[in-house]
Parts: sequence; structure tokens; C-alpha cells
Amino acid sequence: MVLPEAETTSGHGGELEDLAVSGPLDANELEDEGDKGHLHFNPWLALREGSPLAAVAGEVFASIPQPAITPGRKHRSDAVERRRLAVFTVVANLVALCLDPLGRLGLAVPLEKRSVTRYDRREVSPDAIATAIHAVHVLGLVSVVPGVRHKTASTLAVVESFRRHLECNGVTMRDVIQAPGAESILLRPRREAQGPRTRKLLDYPDDAASLGMRADMARINGAINDADLRLDGLPVPPTHLVRIFQAGANPAWSLHGRLYRGLWLDMPRSQRHRLTLGGQPLADLDFSAMFTRLAYVKAGVAFPEDEDPYAVEGLEAYR
Repeated sequence: MVLPEAETTSGHGGELEDLAVSGPLDANELEDEGDKGHLHFNPWLALREGSPLAAVAGEVFASIPQPAITPGRKHRSDAVERRRLAVFTVVANLVALCLDPLGRLGLAVPLEKRSVTRYDRREVSPDAIATAIHAVHVLGLVSVVPGVRHKTASTLAVVESFRRHLECNGVTMRDVIQAPGAESILLRPRREAQGPRTRKLLDYPDDAASLGMRADMARINGAINDADLRLDGLPVPPTHLVRIFQAGANPAWSLHGRLYRGLWLDMPRSQRHRLTLGGQPLADLDFSAMFTRLAYVKAGVAFPEDEDPYAVEGLEAYR
């Protein structure tokens, strides 16, 4: 397949008004939106160096005209690199959509303009992503379904010819990796009783607790991504689990803190049998006070069979 020639001389689409990509909508809000049928854009996806996908992404980038500049001047190398990185990030997401083991059909893309926080990938701005999306749309690689402003993001779908091009070039999910640096310890405002649920993420200063938890998450995510986890025998996308807390005092990391964003968490229980690890089926153990029982075992303390296992002296408020 030869990529079609772009129809623009600038290589960018301004604010993407012609694609009707709606905003503002925070990327971090998407995970809890009612639209569970879409894959959510991940700005931290990248390409494995030297992979077949890297070659395809290079072909896509080379097909995009560079922005017009004053005759006689050269394009700044740092600007070219930012555009290249944005295009590669978009292509990585499109591949994740094409090879999505859950079969989701659209890629939801928020493009809100806002201040950069610890949760953002600073090398890939929303403007750069918008420009890259416009470019791949003009190249005829994707179609766009407009969203509703302030409510839902627009969604991208990969055209069949580009799907075939990826397949013919031997592109697999193993070609897509998670770029380093994505935050794994997330903080949200505390939800007031009976109040509306907020999805806004808060910035915070690191302390010993957050640094320790982030190091733990790095080990957990590293172990999962190094394992041979598959769905129906096919490699799964890169995993980046996060812990989400509600803000306490300063903050006190004691409110909530559960894990999110694992592929298996989006799967109905009846479908999780499709997962394998190292070619072996998985079993999900879930019994009364399981994690508390494991904590007693780790501490070398006998489990109180006739008492409330959560009644730990000094921790009564943390059941």
C-alpha cells in the first residue's frame, strides 16, 4: 500500500474544527464516562524501536507535508521531532485499536487545552496530537465521528486499507510499548456525601508515601508487562495500572487507593477465562477476607477464625 498524498500544504489543521473533534474534555475523565465501547487515547503509548510498526509510522510521517515556513529557512529540528513524536503516538494508539483484544471499534480522543500537570506527557501536547490526527485523517487512514462539546470526545476509526497495510507489514501488539514516566499514583478531590462524582485530578507534592507507592507500582507494572499475558492467544496492549486516591489531609493517602486500568478489569467475569499467562489459564481467587487473611499469613499471625479479621487494634477507622 502506498499512503495517499496529503491534501494540505501546511501539515496541520489549526484547531481541528473541520474534524469536529470536541472539547474541552480532560483525558483523565474518559475512563469513567459511560462510553465503555471505545478505547481511550493513551498519550503514553510509543513504538518499539526497530519494529515493523516503527517503519510504518516513519512512512506515515514522511507522507505528511511539513508546515510552511519562510523561504530559505530550515525547519527547526526540535519542532520536527515534536511533530514526529505526536504522529508516532497517534499511530501507536491506532494500532492498539486495530489489535484491541476486546474488539472495541472506536478511539475516543480528548483535546482539552489546560495547564500541564504531573499527569501529562510533556513531550506530546494536545495541540501536537490534534495536528497529527488531522494529518492522518487527511491521509485517509482514519474516519472521525464527532463528539458532543463538553460531554463526549470524538472517536476515530481506522479504515480497512490501513488495517491491511499494518497486517501485511507484520505489525503486532508487541510493537507498541508504554513510554516511561506515566503517573501511577492519582489523586482526586474527596467526594462529598450525596454530591456529584468528580473526575478531576489534583496535583500534589510528593512525600515518602507517594514515592514508595510509585516504586511499588513500577515493579508491579514491570512484572505484568514482562509476563506473557495473552487474550485468546494474542498479546495484550501494554499495561499501566494506577492507584486512585481521594484527597485527605495534605494529602493523607488513606482514602480509597484501589487499582485501575487493567485490561481484565474491563472484561465481564464470564470472559476472563480467555486470559492466559505463559500459555496457562488463569484462576481468580476471591473468598471472604482474602487479602486480610494473606496479610495475617505474611505477618506470621494466626487468623482469628471466631473474630472480626478487620478488627486490628489502632486501625478501627480503616476497615
